[in-house]
Amino acid sequence: WTAGSPETQRVMCNPCARRWLFIVSDGGRTGSTTLLDMLNAHPSIALAGENDNALDEALRLWLKAAQQPVQSRSWQRSIPHPHHLMCLLQNWFVDINIPRERVQDSSIFGFKEIRWGWHHRLSDGGKALSYEDRTALLRFAEMLFPCSRFVFSIRRNGTEQEASQARSFGSTNDFQEQKQALQRLSQDWPRWRSYTLPVEDFTLPGFNQMLEWLDERQCRFQRVLHANRLGFTHGKPLKFQLNANKTMVSPLLGSCKL
Repeated sequence: WTAGSPETQRVMCNPCARRWLFIVSDGGRTGSTTLLDMLNAHPSIALAGENDNALDEALRLWLKAAQQPVQSRSWQRSIPHPHHLMCLLQNWFVDINIPRERVQDSSIFGFKEIRWGWHHRLSDGGKALSYEDRTALLRFAEMLFPCSRFVFSIRRNGTEQEASQARSFGSTNDFQEQKQALQRLSQDWPRWRSYTLPVEDFTLPGFNQMLEWLDERQCRFQRVLHANRLGFTHGKPLKFQLNANKTMVSPLLGSCKL
């Protein structure tokens, strides 16, 4: 988790004080909500759902701070410290994470999102045609959360995914190009940072291999959950059913420790 920790001195926080984990869906209908439920079953993981591309708003703030003039009399201000801005933006994402009563100090924070390719340049009338533009949000997240990890939630059958996404969300413009860009980045990143779990591998061996990648050796999944079985819905957050002893039935077995 600390492989990406920057060497910093005299900054307002340690950007690697918290561990971060993100679910990257290359568009809708990849099983990312099921993946979210499976990861949140772990007692040390507290991931939020989608946040309407809040990371893009954070990138806007970052770029504005970096690009505004500081020497002009009418615009005069101090030169921002990059690591201070990292701390402020990280804390913002902590506050918009899942409810505090569901987390502990040792929790791994993060969220799942399907809008990783929806850079604000698109809404401003530009076209994100380059690989750099298509992956801007992910590379910004890598910088903002230097000790983070990313699970890429994909669907091998892109044609089927595009058709399913069209039924659920409408337009699929630029779908295949964006899918290829995100998958390329997942392969370019080091093994410790990036893990790909296709929906076709949503099996006990598939999910337990993901646990091993997360360095979890003390517990294993014993069943696979299935969100949005009948298609996408705005359902309530998952609550595990109670068994006869009125305790929560988790898909995990063992003494989990991350």
